[in-house]
Amino acid sequence: MLSSDELLSSFEVEAIATEALLFQTGYLTIKDVRDRGGVRRYRLGYPNREVRQSFNQSLLRQLVQDATRQAANSDRLYGLMEENDFAGMQGLFQAFFSSIPYEWYTSNAIAAYEGYYASVFYSYLAASGFDVTVEDSSNRGRADMAVRFAGNVYLFEFKVVEQASEGAALAQLRERGYADKYRATGEPIHLIGVEFSRSTRNVTAFAVERA
Repeated sequence: MLSSDELLSSFEVEAIATEALLFQTGYLTIKDVRDRGGVRRYRLGYPNREVRQSFNQSLLRQLVQDATRQAANSDRLYGLMEENDFAGMQGLFQAFFSSIPYEWYTSNAIAAYEGYYASVFYSYLAASGFDVTVEDSSNRGRADMAVRFAGNVYLFEFKVVEQASEGAALAQLRERGYADKYRATGEPIHLIGVEFSRSTRNVTAFAVERA
């Protein structure tokens, strides 16, 4: 996330930018400073894994509105990842999206956006302590998300079916060769295409393939 001196020094409570608020409360820190024509730009990030995990746990509590269920789901997700139980993962995420109150979708079009669903997946994985990279770049583009865990690599692509053909998520991972950058590690690589429907507001496909 890039920011500027002006944003980071903002103290107007009613008009403060999200990144400035997170920076001033310690959830984000300066990772890099760049000079752009005499103007400094700051790349922000979480100060450490513990803060990232805590922040995403807080976000999930707002969505789930049940701290006990959220903790149980995170523990369950960890176990499913250990076992590479992809059918179980699909069921867990479907149950999670089903638990999000409909009020979150009223008077807005959030259910139509791929980024919304991807951010929920990211928060769940980050809150569970996984090593997550969003927009994982390669020479042919960017996978939406990469997770490295227990000697495995998991590459995710997310699509909304009303905006892309069925199977497009997995096809993009395969056709753009996003797994190639990890082949030298010798680790098993799993391509995971996750598709959502804006009408059901839930996962409609969870296709998995070994690369």
